[in-house]
Amino acid sequence: MLDKFLADDLTYTHSTGASDTKASYIGKLKAGTMRYFSAEYPAEPRVQMLGKDAAITIGKVNVVTLGANNSQVHATLAFLHAFVKRHGQWQLVAHQSAKVQ
Repeated sequence: MLDKFLADDLTYTHSTGASDTKASYIGKLKAGTMRYFSAEYPAEPRVQMLGKDAAITIGKVNVVTLGANNSQVHATLAFLHAFVKRHGQWQLVAHQSAKVQ
C-alpha cells in the first residue's frame, strides 16, 4: 500500500534535515532503522487544492519515533505535504517537517 501512496520521485525531508527518496525511505522502514510507534494529529490538516490534480496539506502531528539506543523520541512536528494525482491515484511527492518548540 505504501508503495502506491508514495510517488517514485518522492523527496522526503525529515525534521532533522536528512532527506530520503522513496526507495531509501521504504528501505529504512523495512530494515527497522526508522520506526514510528505512534502518530496523532491534534487537528485535521488544512488542504489546499492547486488545480484538479495537485494539492498540499499543512498541519501538525505528535509522533513517537525510534531514537538512539532504541529509545523512543517524542516530538511535535509541523509538516507540509505535496500530492499529485497520477493515473487516478493521489501520491505524495514531497514531505517536509520541522520540530515545533
